[in-house]
Amino acid sequence: MKRILRYPSCFFSGLVMIWTFAVLGLALIVAVLAAREGTKNNRKLGGTINQKSPLSTHEQALYSRLLEALPEHIVLTQVAFSALMTADKRATRNAFDSKVANFVICEKSFKVLAVVESDVASYKGKEAADARHDMILQRAGYKILRYKSIPDIRKVKADIAGLTQDAEPPADPA
Repeated sequence: MKRILRYPSCFFSGLVMIWTFAVLGLALIVAVLAAREGTKNNRKLGGTINQKSPLSTHEQALYSRLLEALPEHIVLTQVAFSALMTADKRATRNAFDSKVANFVICEKSFKVLAVVESDVASYKGKEAADARHDMILQRAGYKILRYKSIPDIRKVKADIAGLTQDAEPPADPA
């Protein structure tokens, strides 16, 4: 005759209780570790973070002038160099990855005509950095327009027209 093992009912309720505590304990450990990781990331930021205008007052005025002078073009602001160019070597990409162009003038097809930079008084002493920006943009094949003050509409139109005429091959006189 086979002997049937019978466990007391308290045995099963004890197992259920142990598993319940194990699962709850594991969940608590995961929650504590996640909370610690979150506070660690917050500590890395340090200080306060505040909103600011994406364009300075001077840049806003220049942007408005560009829109007014070039209604048939697209005017982009604060464009990352990495959106305008790429490079096959990481060291070369590092030279421009964190740089930003003030304005980019495009045809309706988004073909870039020019990069416009604002050279206001607050940029004094940054001429070497500006020259490096220009060198990188020119190496990628872009034309750069720099304005020390807000140009009049005719000046902007003439500058852009001059760039597009330079890009077009001369007409065949035949």
